[in-house]
Amino acid sequence: MPQTRTTGHQAELWRRPLVWVQRHGIALGIVLLACAFAQGITLSQVPRIVVDNDGPSYLQAAHAILTQHQFLNATRTPGYPLFLALIFSVTGEHNLAAITSVQAVLAVTAALEIYALAYLVTRRRWKSCLLAVLAGTNLYILDWERLVRDETLSLLIAVTLFLVLALYVRSERKLLLGMLTVVCLAAALTRPGLVFLPVILLALLALRSLRLAQLRRQWRGLLVSLVIMYGLIGGYMVANAATFGFFGLTNVMNINLFGKVLEYRMQNESSAPQYARLRADVDQYVRTVSPPGSTGPLSPYAFVDGTWRTPPDYEYSQAQYTLVGAYSRDILLHHPIQYTLDTIPDILAGWDAQPTVFYAPYSATPTWILRLLELSRTELLAYLLLPLALVVLTLLVWRAPREEGAFMLWVMMIVTAATVIVNGVASYAEFYRLREPLDWALIVTVGILVIDALALGFEKIRPALVDQLNAVRTRR
Repeated sequence: MPQTRTTGHQAELWRRPLVWVQRHGIALGIVLLACAFAQGITLSQVPRIVVDNDGPSYLQAAHAILTQHQFLNATRTPGYPLFLALIFSVTGEHNLAAITSVQAVLAVTAALEIYALAYLVTRRRWKSCLLAVLAGTNLYILDWERLVRDETLSLLIAVTLFLVLALYVRSERKLLLGMLTVVCLAAALTRPGLVFLPVILLALLALRSLRLAQLRRQWRGLLVSLVIMYGLIGGYMVANAATFGFFGLTNVMNINLFGKVLEYRMQNESSAPQYARLRADVDQYVRTVSPPGSTGPLSPYAFVDGTWRTPPDYEYSQAQYTLVGAYSRDILLHHPIQYTLDTIPDILAGWDAQPTVFYAPYSATPTWILRLLELSRTELLAYLLLPLALVVLTLLVWRAPREEGAFMLWVMMIVTAATVIVNGVASYAEFYRLREPLDWALIVTVGILVIDALALGFEKIRPALVDQLNAVRTRR
């Protein structure tokens, strides 16, 4: 009997996915056809793969993984380089075009997962199909496939994370909580800007459990997951400190903070004597590159590379940029109010950032592709409704804490808003690129809210429409 029961359970585990695919086959087929159409546009562009300023550092990190099994890298966390190393281990290290092909598969997989997530939230196949098609054919999202950057991989990780979270909210199975822990770690080690994700997700799960009087039953699992995630992230940062001499996920954080100092023209706000020479050099750089009264951009990389001097001086590019990082932290910590006020425009810039294909421009743009680009840009106007979506979903979750769909959309909007804020606080440029892996979340959430609002409005006016139709029929 136990053997029979085990066999039956295994058969059921295999049968469920097949039943799900059969039930959703038509919708999934439509999503795949739409994705194939958009992928045909993207993959036909020239060049097919672009290696921009960030690309070489990812390729170098991947090479170190392949040849030396070296996963620690001062500039890049291991997530995306490991992904590249896996591709190169099959296709050869010089086959850069394979990166675009694999990233195209990731984007299509993300669209299918978006369908599954939207269905878990709405329980409507046609609605889920429409939203997955909109996200899966957005050319501004797909364009990142053509770059040696982590955006497409981060997109798939983000979608997978919320899909696993939705499944966990429904069943509260420990296995799914473990999977959520793994995906959160993958997110942080692929895109360091998402390092805040675990604490936000688990805090919101704890808040929901408290509201449902279930926290006593769930708090241990949530706490263990949080400790594991940040324990491993902290361990990676300690390893960086021991190997490279800086405590952090990546030395880019030092550059980003220095970029904020330059952006806000705060270079003279530190009086610490150990930074006297650096302060003078930075002030000279600002006066050399940016005339008095100018508010134009200043590049922290140009300063540390020393190319603005004659002859060039590379002193500040040494030691993982720790000196400029410490100098920047000293300024920002001693002037928090000024820093906060100056950061508000950057947060707003990230919220309202316009999509661009600057990184990998489209080489072929006939009228019909331009129209799809216009539609894709219009979809991303959903960001303008982010504050309204947060208010509406907060009210829905407060009034109906057991409503799983509303909770999931609420979490997605909180994470998206947090991403915009973190990008504005910690970065000085490229706000559109930094938020891109969560663009799909706005398309899905705002799409659901708009469709539901239209449906509700139609339900209210339908009796009047029926009466008018009956009156016309009576006259005839």
